[in-house]
Amino acid sequence: MVKRANNKLAKKQNKPTKSNKNLNILNNNNPNSVKQPKKNSSKIVNGQTKHNSLSEVKSSKSVTKQEWKWYPNYDVSTYKTDHGNKSNKTQIYMCADFAGYVWKEKIKDHLNKIGTYNVTDVGCFNDEFNDYPDYAEQMALKVAKDKNSFGIAICGSGIGIGIACNKIKGIRAATVHDKTTARLTREHNNANVLSVGAWTTGPVQLYEIVDTFLTTKAETIEFHTKRVDKIAMLEKKYFK
Repeated sequence: MVKRANNKLAKKQNKPTKSNKNLNILNNNNPNSVKQPKKNSSKIVNGQTKHNSLSEVKSSKSVTKQEWKWYPNYDVSTYKTDHGNKSNKTQIYMCADFAGYVWKEKIKDHLNKIGTYNVTDVGCFNDEFNDYPDYAEQMALKVAKDKNSFGIAICGSGIGIGIACNKIKGIRAATVHDKTTARLTREHNNANVLSVGAWTTGPVQLYEIVDTFLTTKAETIEFHTKRVDKIAMLEKKYFK
């Protein structure tokens, strides 16, 4: 009996534990060892993987090709919106600074493809460093003179260029970040200039904001019109 008990105790002591097994597997001298995966510098931000290099993105199985493309394929023919009558085109004036130049060109091309707008680009015409008030002034003056026209202004955040536009009498520029605010600023405020940020707005969202703004009609009920009239009264009172 004593001998049998001693044998059981010896077997128990020699039996490898779970942790010992794992250590043996990770031992480099073991021919069956499993190599540790190479660490990368990716981080999890807001539930999404943020990669620090293109090579990391391409090698990651969890990231689709769409995530590292410059911008998604945006086919106007698949996005059906009522943009009005091609025989009676709406006049659009556009401007941007260096930060908004690329997206100004893309939005201009988008509107020209639709075919119901006359698009006039007042600049800038390259992505070299420049100042947004210079282009905001030119564009806003044209919109103020042409009462049935609209303006689209793009800078990094959409804020500065919008402020500059509002220094011109008759301009109601609104900086928006989504379809809802684009719709509301037309319905409630009868905004005539759309200001958006190239750095703060997603690619597809930017197209949707522009389309929503241009296809939404201003409300004609007194609840909203009297407020827009009061804005005009403030202009007359303080704009010299």
